[in-house]
Amino acid sequence: PQEIVFDASTGDFLGYTMPKEEIEETDTALVYAIKELEWASSSERFRVGIALNLVIMVGEIHKLGHAIGDFNHENIRVQDGYIKLIDCDGFHISDGDETYSENFFGERYAPPEERPKTLEDLRKADYFCLAVHIFQFLMEGEHPYRGKGPDAAGGGWRKKIEQNEFPYSDPASKIEPPDGTQKKYNALPKEVKEKFRRCFVEGKVNENKRPGYK
Repeated sequence: PQEIVFDASTGDFLGYTMPKEEIEETDTALVYAIKELEWASSSERFRVGIALNLVIMVGEIHKLGHAIGDFNHENIRVQDGYIKLIDCDGFHISDGDETYSENFFGERYAPPEERPKTLEDLRKADYFCLAVHIFQFLMEGEHPYRGKGPDAAGGGWRKKIEQNEFPYSDPASKIEPPDGTQKKYNALPKEVKEKFRRCFVEGKVNENKRPGYK
């Protein structure tokens, strides 16, 4: 917000002004991951840098006492590697003893647990959503719970997240990663793969296991 807007005649509060963002010049986070972050045409440093930009931005929002909740890729715009967040009126905003909440969650990024009710739990949900976005930035837009095989769940993303195992880190998994993705996943740094495992395996059933910012 830049300025508060009042009715000139009554003095009533009308709203506030914000900078106009030319979103036509940006891509959504998912489109950018697919179009611009192919391994053959982008460097590991660049892919990690974009993911880190989003991590820093989410961390700052949490430090202010808020949460995001609706982590839809449509609301994360990328241009030349820089992240911009839009539709911020959907954030969960804490103002002292009062919280202003929005209940919408994009299914592709929604954690499997019941809809969080407290800001602390919403931030844990944000960790899950953030991890999905990081995975997509590092894996050419691939989703961590998309798999193949007779035991792989079909249907919408909600069903895939709830029923599919994370197919990359468990050799005994009943589903397999999509063609060509396991080799790329194996090439990720060991520490990154461990954090993905913690989030998408342990953190799927226990939100307290999800990695934070440290």
